[in-house]
Amino acid sequence: MFISLVVLFPALSTLTHIDASLSQIISNPEELIKSYNRFGGISSAFQTLHYDAYANIMATVDYTTKNGFSLGYQLLSALLFFVPRSLWSSKPTSTGELIGDYLMNDYGLNFNNLSNCIISEAYIDFGLFGIILFAFILAYSFKFFLSWLKSNDFAKQITAFYFAVHLIFLLRGDLTNGFAYFIGVFLGIYFIPKLLERIIYFILKKAK
Repeated sequence: MFISLVVLFPALSTLTHIDASLSQIISNPEELIKSYNRFGGISSAFQTLHYDAYANIMATVDYTTKNGFSLGYQLLSALLFFVPRSLWSSKPTSTGELIGDYLMNDYGLNFNNLSNCIISEAYIDFGLFGIILFAFILAYSFKFFLSWLKSNDFAKQITAFYFAVHLIFLLRGDLTNGFAYFIGVFLGIYFIPKLLERIIYFILKKAK
């Protein structure tokens, strides 16, 4: 996975920026080399929005310098994602959108569809203390799901495996979307099957 993110993905990005058609590439493979040189090679990919975590952290620090920390209010957008805005008109937007709007208004960015990594999410709520707090919560989550992975319960094993894969999404952020999508899958692959299992067991027990 490390090689894919650091080497393979940046290298393949040259193909997404190539101007030549497939037939032109087949007849003249040098077009790939020209595209690679024009794109700037692998290192140039780390200066694009494909790898925007550091830039978004700096934008979040800049935002909190001017507006202060949210003191947990921004975290509510993730924890209470299921509450509709029609019932909660002051519900906070996701942090990615919040920082995107801030950059649009103050720095002329022309879109607000940004990710926001877990470090940035922690900082906007509680500053440096938040980063330490989130690190402990994340470590506990690792330990908790590791115990599920080692259990004899197949549903727990599947949930823990999915959590490990979902970390790519969860850590990149923003937290609202990462958390909401995990809870949805958790309900589907663990909670609902367990609930149905209990209901069926209760019915069969009553039938006896």
